[in-house]
Amino acid sequence: PITPTTFEVRPVGTGAGVDVFDGRSQLSFASDSADFLRPEEARQTAIAYAGGLRDNPRGRLVLTGTTASSGDAQHLQDLSGQRAEAFRSLILAAGGDSNRVSAQGNGIGPHQPDFEGQPNEDAAAVSANRAVTVERIVG
Repeated sequence: PITPTTFEVRPVGTGAGVDVFDGRSQLSFASDSADFLRPEEARQTAIAYAGGLRDNPRGRLVLTGTTASSGDAQHLQDLSGQRAEAFRSLILAAGGDSNRVSAQGNGIGPHQPDFEGQPNEDAAAVSANRAVTVERIVG
């Protein structure tokens, strides 16, 4: 299997070849942005995944970005793709093969109802939905 190396990658959830990174993790994002809140941790995480690809020459990564629920559906779709692409860019800068790392947006995160922008907003759920998932595929 593809395993990140050289840096302790700490997703908030993992299983069945999928790692989930949200606002509590190394790949947290600013509100309504594809900017990392902790850019050095994001870079180190990307280096680890690039190392995993080097160690597993037939492996691939599929990155999927998501957002919290407040805003225009098209904007959220675009933003989720920008988040996945931001992490993909870091992996490629760390030596990852562009033919083996894909990025896609999924719009609103499926993780938790967050009610962003509403009186009953759940800040923890909003943060959880600002996420990138990494699917590790063995070729």
